[in-house]
Amino acid sequence: MNIAICDDDKTIVKEVETLIRRNLDENIFEYDIYTFTSGKELLKTNIQFDIVYIDIEMPETNGLEVSRQILSQYPNTTVLIITSYPHHLDDAMEIKVYRYISKPFDEERFKKNLMCAYKHYLSRNKPIKIKSNDELSKINSSDIIYLSIENEKVYVHTYNDDIRTTENFNYWLKELDGLTFFQVHQSFIVNLGYVKKAIKGNALLICNDKSFNVPVSTRKYTSFKKALHKYIGGIK
Repeated sequence: MNIAICDDDKTIVKEVETLIRRNLDENIFEYDIYTFTSGKELLKTNIQFDIVYIDIEMPETNGLEVSRQILSQYPNTTVLIITSYPHHLDDAMEIKVYRYISKPFDEERFKKNLMCAYKHYLSRNKPIKIKSNDELSKINSSDIIYLSIENEKVYVHTYNDDIRTTENFNYWLKELDGLTFFQVHQSFIVNLGYVKKAIKGNALLICNDKSFNVPVSTRKYTSFKKALHKYIGGIK
C-alpha cells in the first residue's frame, strides 16, 4: 500500500507520518510512505497512491485541485483532506474526497479515520485470481473496470487488457460480492469507482484516458442508481 503526505509545512508532514506509523505499525500492515511539500511535486510522481493526506492551503496549486487531478487519473485513491479552514469542505465533498482531518490533530480521531481509510482500501483491492485457458494470473479488484459476457464467454476488462476467463459469471458475482461492483445487466458487472455518468440504458465508465459505455437494463437501473448514490456517499 502506497501512502502520500503533502503539506507545505514540514512539521505537519512529520506529524502525520508519525501518527500513521504509530497506528499502522500496531497492526503490522505493509505500506510505504512518500512525503511532499507541494502539490506540483506530488503530481510529478508516477506512483499510484492508495491513500493520500493533503493540505488544502498550499502555494501555487492548492490541495483541492491536486486532489481533483489525482482522482481523475486514479479514481480508487482514498483522499483525506487536512485543513484548518472548514469553509473549504463543501468543495472537497464535491470531488469525492474520503474524509477531512482538522488541525490541530486529535490522535484518536486521526486513528479512527486512518483505520476506516485502510478498510476502504481493502474493500477495493482484493487480490483476484484469473484463470484463462492454462494460465493463472492475479490482479487487484481495483484494476477491474467491468466484466462482460460476449458470445457466451466471460471477459475481465482492465485498462491494459481484455482478459478472457474460464470462470463463469456466477463465479465472478460471488468473487466480487461485498466489493465496489454492481451487476447492471445480465451480461455486465461494473466497478462503481469508474462510473462517471448513469442514464437510463447506459453507464459511462472512465479510466485515465479511456472511456467505456456499458448497457444498463431497465430492470436494474433504479437499484443501480441507489448503489451508485450509496457508493458516492460512502466515500465522503
